[in-house]
Amino acid sequence: MKPPAAPEASAPPLAHPGPAWRAAEAAGYDMSLVEGALRLTPIERIRANDRALRMAVSLQKAMEKPSVKLQLLVLYAIRERRGPA
Repeated sequence: MKPPAAPEASAPPLAHPGPAWRAAEAAGYDMSLVEGALRLTPIERIRANDRALRMAVSLQKAMEKPSVKLQLLVLYAIRERRGPA
């Protein structure tokens, strides 16, 4: 199944934004991200969330695995600090 297309960057903003929307814009929030999310269907938003969650979980797992290269570098650094045996 093909992922949904990204929302158009040139899509028009909301016709009549409310005071909370204008306050968020004034505070520096990028409301185009909200507009883009609102253009997606609920199922598309769920799928996008699932993809982001899977990526976060895989990155977290990758950080938990000890890297062989890192272990070798640490062992080498320890040996260098101790000097010749």
